Amino acid sequence: QSYRYLQELNPRFIYVWGGGFGYGPKVFGGSYDILGQAHAGLASVTGMHDFMGGHCTKHSNWCIDWYSGTQITFGILAAIYWRRKTGLGTMIEFSQVQAATRCLGYAAPLYGRFGIVRQRWGNWDTQLCVHGIILCGKSDYPDAINPQDKYEARYVMVSAFQDADFKELCDITGNKELYDKYKAHKDRVEGEAQVEIYAALEKWAADKSRAEVVKTLQDAGLLAEPVMNDREVYECEHYRQRGTIRWLEDPIFGDVLQHGTYSAGLMEKTPRRLYWIWRPVGADNVKIYHELLGYPISKIEEWYDKSWI
Repeated sequence: QSYRYLQELNPRFIYVWGGGFGYGPKVFGGSYDILGQAHAGLASVTGMHDFMGGHCTKHSNWCIDWYSGTQITFGILAAIYWRRKTGLGTMIEFSQVQAATRCLGYAAPLYGRFGIVRQRWGNWDTQLCVHGIILCGKSDYPDAINPQDKYEARYVMVSAFQDADFKELCDITGNKELYDKYKAHKDRVEGEAQVEIYAALEKWAADKSRAEVVKTLQDAGLLAEPVMNDREVYECEHYRQRGTIRWLEDPIFGDVLQHGTYSAGLMEKTPRRLYWIWRPVGADNVKIYHELLGYPISKIEEWYDKSWI
């Protein structure tokens, strides 16, 4: 009803409604990032498979919160474009839970056509092999104090799903019998084959560090990169040159290291800028209530004293 009323006042008005579940039986249900991941089925396909000792897993970051904001923003941009063409506004209705379903890939078509419920597949790929992450036996920083460096700097991403690349990978790792057994990609991408192949690769890497594995594979012309932590990302020369990692003088928090999108504007006329990383609750109270709505500062201070805002 709010949009219909506002539309009568100004047909160019763009109204955005974003909620947890969206209109429907659960329209008044709240939502958090974890609820979106869980209720949309995303957590069920994230993490290692049961036979690997895994279980359904929440993404460590608030990916659905951010993804929802991004989708709403694109919806607003499309609405502005529509208004420029037609002179009319519109209403955008958005569900955070529904946003998570867009991350499920082919899960819905797979079930709709074949009745198959998609499973978790961990660090491997259900459509390509080899195309995953393997564990090495030694850390690149065995004497580090930080546990992320000491214990976690042991993972390598490797991609060798083309037949020629898979053959080269098998030759390098001493697994020529695997190539003879799984020459065709359609054979090695099967679940049982992947279990055998990745186990053999990790056995080969068991006495090697992450750096040794990456160098060996790259020297052979294969695609391989270390799985980096935040410190390594910050120190990466590639990201530094692009401005991906930048220090920002935030007006509230001061000097902050930020994963920015500075390089995204290199081919646009739009200035590259990032004014702040986080706005705490109430940061714009004075601007909204005083500058825009005209309430005196004394009244706003009174509301603060009463903990109303």
